Amino acid sequence: MLGSRELVSIDIVLAPLLDLTERKSLRRAAGGAGVQDEPALLTAEGEAALEHCRRLADWARAEGFTALLVPSAAATGETNLVIYFDVVAPKQLQIDDGPDREPAP
Repeated sequence: MLGSRELVSIDIVLAPLLDLTERKSLRRAAGGAGVQDEPALLTAEGEAALEHCRRLADWARAEGFTALLVPSAAATGETNLVIYFDVVAPKQLQIDDGPDREPAP
């Protein structure tokens, strides 16, 4: 039997992080990856959008980024954090208990 559960926040410190929610960063990454500088492709459906995101991700990994901050395709206005654990060196990642804690529904 499971005991009580809580939702907790965590603080994550990563370096370097590529923030694709920022237009300037997306422009730089798109140029490096050889893809369109089009924010809508980050949340669109279909094979073309998927290939666009794959090429951006491949470029980011090759450039040594440990993580991406990307717009959420599932929840408009939200963001997702994608961490490349196989790229992150132990000193590049720090995870600590965050300040928020509440009972889970």
